[in-house]
Amino acid sequence: MDGAKVKVGQTFPLEIKRMGINGEGIGYHKQTVVFTHGALSGEEVVAKVTKVFPNYCVAKVEKIKRQSEFRVTPPCPVYETCGGCELQHLKYSAQLDLKKDLLIQALEKHTKFNIKKLKIRETIGMEEPFRYRGKSQFQARMVDGKLRTGLYARESHELVPIEDCLVQDARTVELTNAARDILNQLGVKAYDERKKSGDIRTIVVRVGVKTGEAQLVLVTTNKHFNGRRSFIEEITKQFPNLVSIMQNVKEDDSSLIFGPETEKLFGQEQMTEELSEMKFDLSARAFFQLNPSQTEKLYEEVLKALTLTGEESLVDAYSGAGTIGLYLARKVREVRGMDVVEEAVLDATRNAQKKRNYKCKLYSWNCGTSLSFVAR
Repeated sequence: MDGAKVKVGQTFPLEIKRMGINGEGIGYHKQTVVFTHGALSGEEVVAKVTKVFPNYCVAKVEKIKRQSEFRVTPPCPVYETCGGCELQHLKYSAQLDLKKDLLIQALEKHTKFNIKKLKIRETIGMEEPFRYRGKSQFQARMVDGKLRTGLYARESHELVPIEDCLVQDARTVELTNAARDILNQLGVKAYDERKKSGDIRTIVVRVGVKTGEAQLVLVTTNKHFNGRRSFIEEITKQFPNLVSIMQNVKEDDSSLIFGPETEKLFGQEQMTEELSEMKFDLSARAFFQLNPSQTEKLYEEVLKALTLTGEESLVDAYSGAGTIGLYLARKVREVRGMDVVEEAVLDATRNAQKKRNYKCKLYSWNCGTSLSFVAR
């Protein structure tokens, strides 16, 4: 692409041909690929260029000239500024169609399959596509002298303060807001990347959608911060279902949420969640599916698709707390799981031992470098 053809700030009419993997509309201007945030397939828009790269450019919608029949008004008040969701302006049934189309695009691009010979089923949707996330990770910043929590605006570190998030289980929002308010009352400051001052980086909350238990993790720059004891006393008084309070120390300014050191401040090191009538212990850094109801449907479909005989050996790569491996273990000869997060491997091991499931072997290894060895 000749960079002179398109410039930042330039506007032009654009017909959106299809959708991209991040929910952006994709069109073409003078043989230049244009990724347009907020545009939907089939729409005609006026696009304004925000970034130019050697092979493509990024734009935003200035005006919609022909609107898609599937465009809806996003229910979230901060949808346009928050970088958390990408498709609330698209009708949910059309979102499911898009996910199927993205799968087909990925298979066409990255495999040699004859797509026409594959039976690709419709996406299995939710009855209610809101309030499903059992875990939240809200960043902390000082705004007008107060510690505020929210998510970053798209492609930036500018905080969008959030009082409620419609995709989160309401209990995660309630606990996050309460923690924020108590920290403010105690005069605790959020970390400032520029000034290299302050304590609180992120507030992480996980709730057991089935069990009702809750875990709170404060990600901080230092091991000690003023008011820690008072914070624990007040938050546990307000939330008797809070079974675990952890503190994770992250000293560097990388994009990772967690640092290497995690300390228990109150209760247990793990909380418990239930999935397909199995209970799982979850530590602060362990991966667990964010959408429990859809996870159960997913695992059921996997089990049906595999048509297992009981003689198979399965590898559960990036196993997290071991959920899918333990779910399938009853149907196979053995399961080998691995994850780079040691806490997650310990969780998975405990979960297997608790169920007296000796078919599962768990390893604290990097999947990218160790997968071929474990698969032997």
